[in-house]
Amino acid sequence: IKKGTKDEVEKKYLSLLPNLQLMAVAIRNLINENKKKIESNILFTDKAINEIEALFTLIQTQFEDATDYILTKNPHLSMHIRTGMENVFERADDFVTAHQIRLITGVCMPKASYSYVAMVDLIKGVSKELTSFSEKL
Repeated sequence: IKKGTKDEVEKKYLSLLPNLQLMAVAIRNLINENKKKIESNILFTDKAINEIEALFTLIQTQFEDATDYILTKNPHLSMHIRTGMENVFERADDFVTAHQIRLITGVCMPKASYSYVAMVDLIKGVSKELTSFSEKL
């Protein structure tokens, strides 16, 4: 990007960069957290794995809606992206609460707890930044 005055298109795309960077950092950290989990032989319960997969499915739908929104500018898709984020946050919070109960009752290992909660928080971060990115378009 050239130095000096920016035209409207440049300003618009420059304003998108922070959200793209934060989304990329959250995705990178999610990958790194999964690598640490594997390297440390940390096992999740089937329930925890299913919950992570459910959140991935929700953000996959959000990414698909965002891609379609970029191409079409359909306002209904923008609404679906926002609703998708709200669903991710609600489900993630429910999952973490259930996880805390599993931890207290001894079903989950404390060693796995940090990794699980970190992954859920990072998925929420991806969803939030994707929504912010879409809303700036």
